[in-house]
Amino acid sequence: MKKRVNVVVEVLVEVDESKFTDEFMKEFRDSFYDFNSIDDHILHLAQLYARGIADSRNGFIEGYGESTDFGIKFKTLDGWEEYAS
Repeated sequence: MKKRVNVVVEVLVEVDESKFTDEFMKEFRDSFYDFNSIDDHILHLAQLYARGIADSRNGFIEGYGESTDFGIKFKTLDGWEEYAS
């Protein structure tokens, strides 16, 4: 049996805005993704957390280094599953 399922996780993401300097943003764009705003980073971090790749407690997040250095914190607010149509 196969079924498609949508899994939705609502995540609160906190970052230290002062760490997202012009220099950091340029280096990140040059090495990873063409992100131009902190909002781009917050969306990216949320999906990494939702997929189990990033966590406030695990420390290292590729592209950012130690999560505490960037003030990165995550909190799951809600989640649900449903069959896809």
